[in-house]
Amino acid sequence: MNKDIVLQTFQLTKKFKNITAVIEGLGTFYSISPSVYFPVCAHPLHNQIEVTAYNNDMDRGYKDQESSTITATDDLILTDDDTTPPSISITHNKLGNFGVGYDNDPGYWTVSAVDPESGIGSINVQIDGIYAGSYLGVYNVPNTPGDHHISAIIANGDNDYPADLGVIDIEVSLATHWITIQDDDTIPPYINIYHYGGATDFDPGYWTVSTSDVSGISSMSVYIDDILVGTADGTYYVPDALGLHTIRVVATDADNDRLGDSLTRIVSTSVTVVDDDPNMLGLFGGLSPIRM
Repeated sequence: MNKDIVLQTFQLTKKFKNITAVIEGLGTFYSISPSVYFPVCAHPLHNQIEVTAYNNDMDRGYKDQESSTITATDDLILTDDDTTPPSISITHNKLGNFGVGYDNDPGYWTVSAVDPESGIGSINVQIDGIYAGSYLGVYNVPNTPGDHHISAIIANGDNDYPADLGVIDIEVSLATHWITIQDDDTIPPYINIYHYGGATDFDPGYWTVSTSDVSGISSMSVYIDDILVGTADGTYYVPDALGLHTIRVVATDADNDRLGDSLTRIVSTSVTVVDDDPNMLGLFGGLSPIRM
């Protein structure tokens, strides 16, 4: 609403030195012109002005002046020039108005708003209930799994009513957008261990180790009898000492979209190595057999 759409005119009948006018809702104005135009306050019901004029009779100083005071009220019906709140749009760069995203690429929201009559006055954007900004544009979606929402509270610039009149002229809109983020990799690495050989002291054999994961492998460790023997896929030989031998493989995937996102799997298996010919010990009178 425009405060200057109506003017109150006062034509004074005598020559006055100065004029003081108090206008409801706008304050105090001063003039030395005999024809004075004052703006009308943008109140929807009425406007009141009180004008006091002082003459030039200054023979004995200011105490010699005479003054006149008039009060005028215009019963005006003013129409609000903007009764429509801003139009807000929130979209996701991949999912449109709603949907499911993943933590490796959660995307972003774009907040836009228009108010053709009065423009945009204020913007308050929150993500998951926490203040995120006061601008129109791009806001990143959190990549933690779960539901996330953005809220935009936007007011227009229609502030024609003076605040001290207790009238709120501003229109406000609220828009929200929800998205569900899921972990793109919830399965730890696959670990395959195969044994080949006779599992005897003559032919203890070997293990083959292979790992895989949709996110790739960031690290792996291979232990034989609790001793670190390797950090890669490949072939690992079984010790030829008689007894139980254990291989343990620890693999961690490369799913590191956020803190604590990677997964680890541990797989172990054992082989018992036995003497390939236990009767040979008696034939040689207790001596160990010679291997060629």
